[in-house]
Amino acid sequence: MSWLSEFVDVYDKNEKNLGITSYRIYHPKSGEESKKAYQMLPVSHIFLNCTLQIDLNADGTFAGAFVVDDPKTIVPATIESSIRSGSGSYLVPLPVDDKLQYLARDYSKWSGDEKYIESHKKYLEQFRAYLIFLKEYPDQYVYRTLQAVYRYVTENDIINDLWTGKIFGENVAKEKVAGNNLFKSTVRFNIRNPENVKRFENRRFFDAWTQYYHQVLQTDTVSGGTDEGIDYITGEENVILTSKHPKGILDNAANAKLISANDTTNFTFKGRFLTADEAVTIGYDSSQKAHAAMKWLLTKQGFKIGDRYYLAWEVNGENTADLSIVSQNPLLALAQKKFAETTEIDTNTNIAENFRKVLIDGANKDDYSLQGDTVNSFV
Repeated sequence: MSWLSEFVDVYDKNEKNLGITSYRIYHPKSGEESKKAYQMLPVSHIFLNCTLQIDLNADGTFAGAFVVDDPKTIVPATIESSIRSGSGSYLVPLPVDDKLQYLARDYSKWSGDEKYIESHKKYLEQFRAYLIFLKEYPDQYVYRTLQAVYRYVTENDIINDLWTGKIFGENVAKEKVAGNNLFKSTVRFNIRNPENVKRFENRRFFDAWTQYYHQVLQTDTVSGGTDEGIDYITGEENVILTSKHPKGILDNAANAKLISANDTTNFTFKGRFLTADEAVTIGYDSSQKAHAAMKWLLTKQGFKIGDRYYLAWEVNGENTADLSIVSQNPLLALAQKKFAETTEIDTNTNIAENFRKVLIDGANKDDYSLQGDTVNSFV
């Protein structure tokens, strides 16, 4: 579990970066500079590609909608909704932002499929339980804001608002809307405010959902719906466990997982165990933190050669690498020797870039002494 515990450590020491958008700058050989945004996911949140943004007034009335050009959005999620798939997924909504089939009470009317009436009911049921918690939450701004969203989705027809607002296109016939990509859109909600602070980028909302969902999981342990036990990542006892782990660590493999234990018929346990928890038990928080940190680091300072990804990082939060005692990793030693100048702290982006340069560009190891390191690497 050493690599997972390292990523948990990265998360804990970089919590100040939760939800903050940073940019990695690329300098391709073509000479045109490009950049890619990255954020650290909070616990109990996922990235959702939202194609539409619906703006609301403070009282929950419709203020407008538009197609977004920055679709990658951090949204709250439950364990089940973060990994939903298959025929039953229409009954597993996300808590606030989601696909129109969950959000719109008039979706069934426009799509012609009445099963989405249940999708909307499940969405409202989950949302309502969250609002009950927020009513006593210290930050009442969060409560008032989400209450406005709830009021809108319960009292208004979203598809009709998008239609009359010509979001679907002025000349699209009603009977063709179901075949239009926008009809299948994923929506994020924002409340207009004088400060122009976006709800889905505000850490106050991240913290509120994380606290609420942790309480939900604690309640489930009492009722037997969630297990408690030893977290093999941290060694802590009596923590909330999970056998369902995040997916989407790599952008080009959205459904791939690093840890999976839900297949009891196809040699998942290699014939050694009867159940998954006989092999290992992992804490929910640790799993969330480790996967979030790994995804963050891969975008921040990882690189790809062919189909393989490479990542080097440092956990200590400062550039304290000592490459003087171990000799089994010449690539990192050469990287530190050849590109010694660094001003980067936190996860040591500089040493990761140096590692990439040595691996791709090559170097004559005879020019440098082979030295060890405290830098971590993962392939």
